Amino acid sequence: MKRSTLLSIQNPLSASGNVSGGSGGDDVFATRDRTSSYLELQAAFPFGLDLNAAVRYDKYEQKGDVGASVVEGEFDNVTSQLGAAWRITDDLLVRASWGESFRAPNMGEMFSSQSLSFETNYDTLWCDNQGNAASDTVYCAPSGTQHKTWFGGNPDLEPEEGESLTVGTVWNVTDALSMEVSYYKVKIDNRIAAISTDRLLSDEIENGSNPAIVRDAEGKIDVMYSFDQNMASLETSGFDFKANYTHETNIGDFSLRGEASYVEEFVEITEKGADPFDYSGLQDYPEWRANMTLDWKYDNFGAAWSTYYIGKQDSGAEEFNNASLAPVPSYFKHNAQVSYTHDWNGKVTFGVNNIFDREAPKWYDGFYDYRDASTALYDVLGRTIFLKVEQTF
Repeated sequence: MKRSTLLSIQNPLSASGNVSGGSGGDDVFATRDRTSSYLELQAAFPFGLDLNAAVRYDKYEQKGDVGASVVEGEFDNVTSQLGAAWRITDDLLVRASWGESFRAPNMGEMFSSQSLSFETNYDTLWCDNQGNAASDTVYCAPSGTQHKTWFGGNPDLEPEEGESLTVGTVWNVTDALSMEVSYYKVKIDNRIAAISTDRLLSDEIENGSNPAIVRDAEGKIDVMYSFDQNMASLETSGFDFKANYTHETNIGDFSLRGEASYVEEFVEITEKGADPFDYSGLQDYPEWRANMTLDWKYDNFGAAWSTYYIGKQDSGAEEFNNASLAPVPSYFKHNAQVSYTHDWNGKVTFGVNNIFDREAPKWYDGFYDYRDASTALYDVLGRTIFLKVEQTF
């Protein structure tokens, strides 16, 4: 058994309500006891077949101070996993695995204090759909208006539970060429997340109302609540591809590596009873991503050229019922570097990232003017030149 204690005090004045928009809901007073046990079996059979099976038990007991009272939570679960690998020939391997997953809400997600912030959003429902934009240009400014928003933990959270399946093959075609392809399918139920205020407003338009948005008598936004909560489910599937080729010549050794992924579906249900929504191929959810690197090495010298690709994305105008949404074009970025490894246990590397100074695409999300796409997806830096010196003593 393992015991953990979390004591986090970020800003007492903000937490008390005397200062708004400062603490971020990070104050936590909580303890957790965790007990785990597991069993794993592996077996090798004739004809190159290997099987493995595992089972695991986890139990979490945690309690935290949420201000008005001390709340306790207890979660336990048994998860299992099965796997198989069959080496058909020395050069061909087929493998598969299936497993269950379990994640108890952490202490911050359950017990963090509430904090007040003022998020900037454009109120499409009141300004556009109800035709008030022309009469109230201040509230309906294109850049949006700040709205009172409460963030924080949720002591009523339940654990996340999931299931995953992976099937794939690895083929060493020749001594110089190898390829790999895999199919995956992952499902998560009761997914824990704080819905963004953009998403709260979008769901309100789609569903006709949203209990997390409170409006005043005039119809404008009074307050929004963006607490951690159990979203109904998330299901995604797709294919991963890898290839590697090497070639030795009199002028150096060359290698070409490539990877690509295709997202078949990325279906989310934001609340129980809601219709599933597939984000695959829409803004910030490209179906295709790939990268390729060409390497060259000769004695102490080396060089590499890398290319990164992010596929185009549909506007989502029809899916989100917003004709102003625009598609996102495909994106390429190229990096290059040269290096020299000297005889004194060191290496010097000179390189240029984003050689052609390609800008990340911008798109209109229905609430703001055009903005940069996700920084988690794109590199927003322009051309960058670097020199790196490594020395081992």
